[in-house]
Order: sequence, then C-alpha cells, then structure tokens
Amino acid sequence: MDVKLIDNNNDYKVIKQKRLLLSSFEQVKIVTVLVLLIMFLIADFYAFNNINLYFLFGPFYIISLYIFRGLDETNNISLNQFYSSFLIAALTSFIAFFALLGLFQFPISILLTIYYSIIALALGPLIVYFIYHFAIRRLPEIRCLVIADEIWGNIINEISNNSLRRFKIVAFINKAEEKTWLQSNNIHQIDLCISSYGVESLNFEDQSSGYESLGVKMVRLSNFVENHFKKIPMKLLESNTIFYNIVFSEKNGIPIIIRFMDICVSLLIMLILLPFFILSILLIFIFDGYPFFYYQIRPGFKGRPFYIYKLRTYKEINGKIISTRSGKILRQLRFNELPQIWNVLKGDMSLVGPRPDLPIDYEICCKAIDFYRYRYNVPPGITGHAQIYFKYVNSNDVESFAQRLEYDLYYIKNRSISLYITTLLRTVESVIFLRGY
Repeated sequence: MDVKLIDNNNDYKVIKQKRLLLSSFEQVKIVTVLVLLIMFLIADFYAFNNINLYFLFGPFYIISLYIFRGLDETNNISLNQFYSSFLIAALTSFIAFFALLGLFQFPISILLTIYYSIIALALGPLIVYFIYHFAIRRLPEIRCLVIADEIWGNIINEISNNSLRRFKIVAFINKAEEKTWLQSNNIHQIDLCISSYGVESLNFEDQSSGYESLGVKMVRLSNFVENHFKKIPMKLLESNTIFYNIVFSEKNGIPIIIRFMDICVSLLIMLILLPFFILSILLIFIFDGYPFFYYQIRPGFKGRPFYIYKLRTYKEINGKIISTRSGKILRQLRFNELPQIWNVLKGDMSLVGPRPDLPIDYEICCKAIDFYRYRYNVPPGITGHAQIYFKYVNSNDVESFAQRLEYDLYYIKNRSISLYITTLLRTVESVIFLRGY
C-alpha cells in the first residue's frame, strides 16, 4: 500500500481494545454454554455422589439446544421462536435422558428432576435471552470498509441489517476510489476491510498485507457473503469463475478421517435405529406386502452410477406411480433412507454430502447449470447441508436445483469435521420439522 494513511495512535489503541471484546458471535455462544453448564454443575456434584446418571442431563440439554437452533443468532430475534427452541430442546432432553435411566435401571430423583426442569424451562431461556439481547447488542460494532462494485450493495446491506447491528458499513467504494479514500480518512476507524477485487487471485492474502500490518483485517467479499448465508450465491460463482473453478477442482474425494467417521457413525446408527428399521419392515408387510426394498441407479462420485437402496414407499398401478399406504409416514420420518447405511459402508455414499439425483435430472442440470458437475466431486450423502437449509427439490425444476447447488457447493468448499458433525446433528431437527423434504 503506497498511499499515505492518516494515523492516530490513541484511536488505534481504543479500537484494538474493542476488537478484543468482540471478535465473533461464537464467543458469546461459548459464554452462554459455560453459564448453563455451571448451573447444572451445582446439582451434578450431588448426582456424582449418589452414583446416578443425572450428570449427563446438562450435556444432553446443550446438544439439544444446538440441534434445535436455540443458540443461533438469527433464532433469537423472535421471542416466540426463541422459547419454542428451548421448549423442544428441553422435551427432547428429558425423553432421551429418562430413556437412558430406564435402559440402565437407575432410580429417578424427584428433587433433581424438579431442579433440572426449572433450569431447562425457566432459568435457562431467561439467562440466554438476557445474554443475547443485552450483551451482544452492547458489544462494539465491527466497522467495515467495503471495496466492491455497486452490484454488491444490496447483499452487503442485507448482511449488515441482519447482523444485530454487529457490522456497520463506514464506506462503500470501488477500487478506483480506494487510494483517495485512504488518503483523506483515518484507517484506524476501520476494523474490517471487505474487498471483491483480486478475489480470483489465490494470493489474496499477500494483497491484504498492507491492511493487516495496520491492524485492519481484510477478507474476500466472497468469504464474507458465504459465511453469512451458509451458501455460495450463484451471483458469486458467476462473477468469480476462475477462482471457484480452481477451488472446486481441488476438492475431490473424501478425507480418510471422514470416511472413518462414516463407518463408525453408520454402525452406531444401525444399532440405535434397528428397532425402527424392524418396525418399518412390519408396517410395509402389514399394509403393502412384499417386496420390502427397492433399488435405483443414481449418479455417484464423479458421476459414476451405483445402486441406491431404500425401503419401498411407492407402487405402480396402471402405469402410474403412487405412494404406498405406509410410504408417506416412512418418507416423512426418512426411515425409507435407512437401507442407505449399507451404501455408506460399501463406500458408494457418505453420511453427509449432496443428495444423489435421478439420472435424468443429473444430465439436465449438468448441461443447464454452471458448476453443477462439481457437486459430484464428493460422494453423495444420506443427508446434507442443503437438506438442513433448503427445501425438497422436485424433478425437472432447474431453478430449484440451481438454488440447492448453492448450499451443496458451500459444504464441498468448507467441508470439515465440525461441519460434518453439525449437519448430522441438525438432521434431527430437519426430520422432526420436515425441512428439506
């Protein structure tokens, strides 16, 4: 950066202190979880001393809150939606917990049950609501300089408006105006620089060193937008084709650690859901008769065809395909997908990944939608990021396939153990509320 920047050391120190307080919404989540766990810990000492399983209720409750989005930033804007998440999380925790007590034949403590109920249904929601709506709103804003073309203005403003005022746009300029703006403004009034220029360069970090050396973090506009929307909008893909082609050409196959988790978690799911699988077979036998299973050819990794297995939920009558009597309930609960555990163990699929298309949809979309072929750079999944955040896509609806692709590509680009586990956990919620179906 060869321009003279206006500096003020005192302002710089104050802003540095503010940035240490803020950093990210994740810090507030951590504080919230610790507060809740400490509340449970008081009774956990009693639980340990009496050698029972009540000390597990706290972790059950936290995991349930995460699954049902009780700790999500956007979920806590509406009080009704906020408390609904806590209520469902509490009920889920109690059901799972008391089932565990019954399985191991541990006694039920009335006193501990009352104590945990008060925390889960009253004190917990109140404390979290207080932290989110008072602590977050009083954290310093992240003051942003946006260097981009005007076409990105609406997207940036949407992110700013939906961020609980955490992002404040100080200036929105294009590349030609950057030098003039920096010469006439104090760089230390900025915490974050968001740039769309040079985004297709893989050496973007080197370009940002001038800002970083002055304590101003610089990020790609593409990453900023992706992280907010949890998808890669088609507008980003089309405007940064070189960059994304390079990125997705390097995202191939499945890491060993995820393959290992696929096998371990699949075996665990088989053990836990075996009673439901047997019940599903009985439903089909009682209401619809044989056969119990059916299979279809689907495009898999790199488009290679494989046989996908499902419980039979459709039948053909006079040339028409209609749902079986047991089919609707099995599809809503996704129990019809249980035989695909065998596909995962065979290596045809992963537990988490883009859902496999019908061959005809695959052919149409690869021709009609740019970047669609990258969707098959990883094995297809039983559940996926798109199933958590998007709707069920009907065959031949190319526009919906393109929208679903935005979520699938986000998962492929950002695939990690944490995103893998998050998707598995959130699948519980999507099944209960029929999201992505």
